[in-house]
Amino acid sequence: MKVLFITHDNGVGGIWKVTENLAKGFMARGIDTRILIISVKFTEPNPNVMSCGVPFNFYHATLKNPLKGIFLQAIPAIRRTYRKFAPDRVVSSYYYLNFLAVLALWNKNIIVCEHGSFKNFARSRNVRGFKGWIADIANFIVVQFDRFAGKIVVVSDGLRDELVSYFKLPAHKIIRIYNPVVTEELLTAAMAPVDHPWIQYKSSKIILSVGRLIAHKDYPTLIHAFKKVRLRIDCKLIMVSDGPERQHLQNLVKSLGLEDSCMLTGFVENQYAYMSKTDVFVLPSTLEGFALVIAEALACGCQVVSTDCPSGPAEILEGGKYGALVPMRDIDAMANAIYDVLAGHNTIPHEQLTARANDFSADKAIAEYCRILAIP
Repeated sequence: MKVLFITHDNGVGGIWKVTENLAKGFMARGIDTRILIISVKFTEPNPNVMSCGVPFNFYHATLKNPLKGIFLQAIPAIRRTYRKFAPDRVVSSYYYLNFLAVLALWNKNIIVCEHGSFKNFARSRNVRGFKGWIADIANFIVVQFDRFAGKIVVVSDGLRDELVSYFKLPAHKIIRIYNPVVTEELLTAAMAPVDHPWIQYKSSKIILSVGRLIAHKDYPTLIHAFKKVRLRIDCKLIMVSDGPERQHLQNLVKSLGLEDSCMLTGFVENQYAYMSKTDVFVLPSTLEGFALVIAEALACGCQVVSTDCPSGPAEILEGGKYGALVPMRDIDAMANAIYDVLAGHNTIPHEQLTARANDFSADKAIAEYCRILAIP
């Protein structure tokens, strides 16, 4: 058996973590595995890709001219790699790459993986008006091509329901497989020391958030909620994050007078060490497919507060059994939930958190993928 993974993440995002964990798991089971990365942002492989231990091909495709990027670069790259590697199965992740893989190969040996919600996709990212409607329509058309793949994998039950009810994709082709989150490497990394003064010389409660600084992650709500929490209990906020919204958020922190208690670190190499040593992890998103970071936080034994956004957090936390769920964009509700955790009013035993995280182990996900590799 030979399997080709296709991804757009160049060693830096959640989809890359999923792809890497699956590819390593396949290789450990004797499956000849290769990763094809088609990046529109980077011109060379990230060091994380270089050191992952999985053979890979890397192609840079420009989207300044979308037709050129798609038909003269991306699709030919997929076809060339397919001919040279001759895989028995192709596993593609991310909606537009799924579309390209189907167009390029057009066979039933493709497994497409959807990681994010698409309903109201543009509006959740603050793209409104004519451009927003065009984006939503384009995504609707692109996702329709999933029906021509052999199988469709989704990372949550909520996302499966969306593909069936909203996009009218065939239910018999859709399989829910939770992301492969918990690995021995993660648990080992969580035990490492953290080179951060607020954690090394801890004198206050620590609130942590991890993720890209983009609009639909809604970090302004978290920052405003933090200001309210800080009036009630001594605490600090660490945002292990980077992205296009960073300057805007730093300006917000400054305008609220929180420079001495709120820090944007940028991305760090080992976010799990932070998770295991802070008092509460907060996800303020308005849209998620699975919310990988929540499962990671649970694996590190960290208390969780999350928005009840579509479509992963409530599923991971089982409706609030393993962490607090609050309405989206509700500053007061988020502040109250964070305070309750920090004050010890609403905490969950460490062993229950880690036990729930085991439901998202890499071994379970890899076994499920191996089962569907024999596409009928």
